[in-house]
Amino acid sequence: MLGEAEVKPRVATLLRVIPSSDQHMLYIYSPVDGSIKIANAVTKRVLDLCDGSRDLAEIASVLAEEFEGDALVIQADVQALLDTLRREGLVV
Repeated sequence: MLGEAEVKPRVATLLRVIPSSDQHMLYIYSPVDGSIKIANAVTKRVLDLCDGSRDLAEIASVLAEEFEGDALVIQADVQALLDTLRREGLVV
């Protein structure tokens, strides 16, 4: 079994992800429970990177470069966000 850091997260298959008109937010519709969630620009970018090809460290590295931040701090923040997204069934 893969360790948490080696998992390559991806957006859950049944979700419909709809960009807002200004492209800075997402509306996420889950047909499983009929819920609609709103994601901010940072969550949107993390979800964009959750395509099943990158692990946590790779996602954090991309974000650290884009936002010019500390990779370890960003990795901890991304881990916390992914934990929440998994609990909500948005990422697998």
